[in-house]
Amino acid sequence: MTVTGTWTSSFTGEKTDDWHCVRRLLAEGKIKPEKFITQRLPMDDLEKGFQIMRDEVVSVLAEYGSMLVGFPYANSDKYKDIDKRTYSESGIPDSRRRRLR
Repeated sequence: MTVTGTWTSSFTGEKTDDWHCVRRLLAEGKIKPEKFITQRLPMDDLEKGFQIMRDEVVSVLAEYGSMLVGFPYANSDKYKDIDKRTYSESGIPDSRRRRLR
């Protein structure tokens, strides 16, 4: 299997980032990807696919009285710092697990 992307994933190169965690869970058979595939689109519809994912996220968040907050992508140090703080505070699976306990 080739993982080509996820919505709101973190890839830090560390063994604790989302990508490494998902690869490990897939290898252990703890994640069944076929249960998560809701649509298949041709590559020409990639933008449409991302919009479908985003719309679904916005819909689910709204059900809980919340909203999607996105950071603009830029190469400035200001945004790199925001991104770094976001991952260190909430973006990696271990941080999420600690908060759920």
